Amino acid sequence: MYEVEIKFVVGDAAALKRELERFNIAWLPIMTEDDIFYQHPQRDFRQTDEALRIRQAMQENGSQFCTLTYKGPKLDKETKTRREIEIPIAADTAYPENLESMKEIFTALGFRQSGFVHKLRQEGTFSYAGRSFNVCLDELPELAKRNQPSHFIELETLVHSDDWESARNAVKELASLLGLSDSVQSSYLELLQT
Repeated sequence: MYEVEIKFVVGDAAALKRELERFNIAWLPIMTEDDIFYQHPQRDFRQTDEALRIRQAMQENGSQFCTLTYKGPKLDKETKTRREIEIPIAADTAYPENLESMKEIFTALGFRQSGFVHKLRQEGTFSYAGRSFNVCLDELPELAKRNQPSHFIELETLVHSDDWESARNAVKELASLLGLSDSVQSSYLELLQT
């Protein structure tokens, strides 16, 4: 699958949430996400524009899940469209050893941790132009400590490889309807490491 995504800095998150209500958005509870990024022992992911990540997410109600994600190189300069492969590591707190075992496997294979991102996220889903969209309202406390923009919105949809250009146009159209401009191409990891 390909993730077609576009990200923007948000000035007024509450106003943007109200604007999204016109799409009959279904909001999920706010969650905390901790992302650990890994570097390949013989391939520099900064040069190849790839990412390998373990995400541990915890909802307000205490339920948690972990996923392993590979992201391929971006396909264009306007959006963050790229191939994405994601698998669950553990679905709840009953299997914390799965997360630790995955970290041990990476270390044994020569991968090293290359970065960490902590954020608060609220996700919502809705339909637009015949597509299912996911919106993520994110807050990065570490950026706020540096007096840098720390609130963002990501608009995204998942598609097959032959549909990414049409999906890209729909994402851009949706962003325009929401009054969003000047997309952010840097990943959260890149923003934190600058």
